[in-house]
Amino acid sequence: MIGISESTAQQRAWTMLGMENGVHEVLRSIDGSFGATNLPFTISIWLFDPQSKQLHAPENLKSNECVASLKKGYLPISIFSYPAGNFTIETHLFVNSHGDVDEDAVAYCRVIVQNNLPTQATAKLVVVFRPKLINDVAGAVNSVLFDKTSMSVTVNDSLTMLFDEAPELFFGSSGDIALTLNEMIQSNKKNDSLNIETFSSSLNDASCAFVFPVSCSESRRRWQTTLQIPMSFKKSKEEMTRLRRLNAESEEADVARYWERRLRKDAVNISLPDEKAEHAYYASLAYLLIGMDKGTIQSGPFAGENDETFEYSQSYQALLQSNLKEIVRQNLTNQFFTSEKFIAQAATYYRFARDKHFLKSAWKSILSVAEQHQSDSLFINELQEVVFLARELGERDDVKRFKNAVKELEKRTATTDRTNRIDTTSIRTVISAIQSSSAAANTLCALRSCLLYEEKERLVLGEGIPREWLRAGERIQVENMPTHWGTLSYTMLVSKDGKKVSLKLSGDIEPPDGFVVRLPFREKEIERATINRRETSVEESGEILLEQGIRSVSVTLKKPLSK
Repeated sequence: MIGISESTAQQRAWTMLGMENGVHEVLRSIDGSFGATNLPFTISIWLFDPQSKQLHAPENLKSNECVASLKKGYLPISIFSYPAGNFTIETHLFVNSHGDVDEDAVAYCRVIVQNNLPTQATAKLVVVFRPKLINDVAGAVNSVLFDKTSMSVTVNDSLTMLFDEAPELFFGSSGDIALTLNEMIQSNKKNDSLNIETFSSSLNDASCAFVFPVSCSESRRRWQTTLQIPMSFKKSKEEMTRLRRLNAESEEADVARYWERRLRKDAVNISLPDEKAEHAYYASLAYLLIGMDKGTIQSGPFAGENDETFEYSQSYQALLQSNLKEIVRQNLTNQFFTSEKFIAQAATYYRFARDKHFLKSAWKSILSVAEQHQSDSLFINELQEVVFLARELGERDDVKRFKNAVKELEKRTATTDRTNRIDTTSIRTVISAIQSSSAAANTLCALRSCLLYEEKERLVLGEGIPREWLRAGERIQVENMPTHWGTLSYTMLVSKDGKKVSLKLSGDIEPPDGFVVRLPFREKEIERATINRRETSVEESGEILLEQGIRSVSVTLKKPLSK
């Protein structure tokens, strides 16, 4: 699941606000530093306490001493905090873009310093910049240019940072920057060049640091500032001045509202008793969307050369199941229709979208791929999809041709068709350090399968719901979940006394063979079951069959569920 890795301080693990090689890729490490691949840099936020003469940095702490999360648990706003003596440092990292993503994207790092003592306190905030080359070799700070008018610093004539105020101290270091920092601050050395309108410094150092004074009074124990990083290389002074006027808190609120609307209203809206599972669903969806907006996916670290098509297929399926058909259609239309996976991708899209215009435009490509593989026994599932699509288009000759091809392959292929019940006791919230599009897609598809999934010509409801979710008074809500036969919404409610579980269905959906309800109860645990308020039979496994038109079912248990 997409989130924060449980990792030692020496290992790299990221929360991602974007995709590799994309403008939106701003990465947060477990030690609190952040950077981007298209602008190869790393920035760290430290605090120096002049009273104790101690430098506080998350690199010096254990990973469990730092707290990393996404805003509301799933929005692409990364929040990181760590203790710094009598202070607590909290940073909010996000990307906001107005208009074209490539030109206008801006990364924000809001820094909040909280004084934990009821007295006045001062400190020094330290922003450390380290260049890196694309091949992960350490780079060098060759030049730094400060413009006091826009409060901007340009490093190596490429990356620009905007500050809320001028730093009181600037220096470069080719060795241990923490040692250099201690020496510089404790000696009270000042960089006089900061007092003039602009300063320029030529260096050949591994890193540079900018120091800002922090002051908290008894009445105002919070101090904050913002670091802005335009994600395009060149910006005019006028543009820098405009960016400086933007309010970081307002920008963060805009990002939160945008993603809340996109994830909850434009896509499927689910509400689960397990908050971690619900957050994992939406964080994974946001991760996929950030990449697919640019037509890209993020392959895992062990992905091979042929895995990209597989990653796309998984991503498309997850997005279609999340009711985001248009973005899949756009990406499918822009792809070359030559991959053997294209048939499965097109069939999955059609089952959810029922878009015959797309199917007609892609039919020649589908036939071309099918004809290349019609003698390949490993391609039998794809050929069965071709038969289905040909039938939908009324292409009788193609239906007959590929049905015969499937029959020939079946004669020399041993197949089994067995459906295993989902073991809900094995479902756990797993936090993964390996982030990829397939990991995000698998999270979405797995959670959707817990709630519902297609089984041939019928829809299975609730089979993967863990028993722990069905406590007294709990509710599971699913709104606008697309299926092969239309859109379904349902509410599953456990009565306050824990004796009754009710399920109400709505939506423009009629599976050919109806519904089947598979809750985590055996027949011997059920006192009675009703369909549309009429008592019905229950299979030994606890399965309840619903014909077309049925919209409510309830189960009364012999023993109440715990609270």
